[in-house]
Amino acid sequence: MIPFFVGYAMIVWWLTCRWRRGVRGAAVLGAGIGGLLLINWLHIQLGAWSKSIDPDGEGFYIPVLQSIMWPYTGLVAFVGAYIFVLPLRPPAGQAGICKSCGYDLAGLGHPVDACPECGEASEPIGPAERPSGERRKNLRVSDAATG
Repeated sequence: MIPFFVGYAMIVWWLTCRWRRGVRGAAVLGAGIGGLLLINWLHIQLGAWSKSIDPDGEGFYIPVLQSIMWPYTGLVAFVGAYIFVLPLRPPAGQAGICKSCGYDLAGLGHPVDACPECGEASEPIGPAERPSGERRKNLRVSDAATG
């Protein structure tokens, strides 16, 4: 039972990430959530159906399964929605970023004419285009003093 839960979530999230910000990604996420809601509804109906057949019995309804399935459905939905809205590429026009793969070229100590990650040719980007310590607030004081 555990591999179903983990595998189902991973497949829905992976396909949503693969086609994020598109119609196919939204369709995969919607189908994944819809499948879980259908399982929840069928489980409730199965409990009602089994009680109608055997009124003296407890039926097939297992409250523990419902207490697990609703939070699991919420988890798959919220994480999937977060993955769906992730940006496809780094912000356009950002200095020192490869336009093809998003690799950070600004950290290289020498000018480059092609991205070392994907090999895509680009305009030369050297260390002079890297933001200074005053504009980059995440540097330590020792880093800002040296560069």
